[in-house]
Amino acid sequence: MFNYYDLRYIHPVDNRECPVVVGGDYITTETGTGLVHTAPGHGQEDYVTGQKYGLPMLSPVDDNGIFTEEAGQFSGLDVLGEGNTAVVKYLDENLSLIMEESYRKLFLSLFMQFSKCSTYN
Repeated sequence: MFNYYDLRYIHPVDNRECPVVVGGDYITTETGTGLVHTAPGHGQEDYVTGQKYGLPMLSPVDDNGIFTEEAGQFSGLDVLGEGNTAVVKYLDENLSLIMEESYRKLFLSLFMQFSKCSTYN
């Protein structure tokens, strides 16, 4: 029987080994592939998944939506502007980008407002 708990991958930006985790029922194939990133420092569902799998609690974005020192080479960049562009460019140049899809700005604004109000653990 296949055991996905043993799967690992190399993080595309900082080259560390990471576990493949199975999230909750908030991840579906109804509106996408069912494959998503998990950011335990940015939202309740991801936090719970992170706790379940012992993931580090990284929060590389400050209250103003700017990448912090924790974001390495992207530090100081606005997440929704030049930061997003820089991350996508880096992933594409390093053959780590599978797909890029634009979202409506309203959704992103609401997401950032939610992230700013969330408790970072």
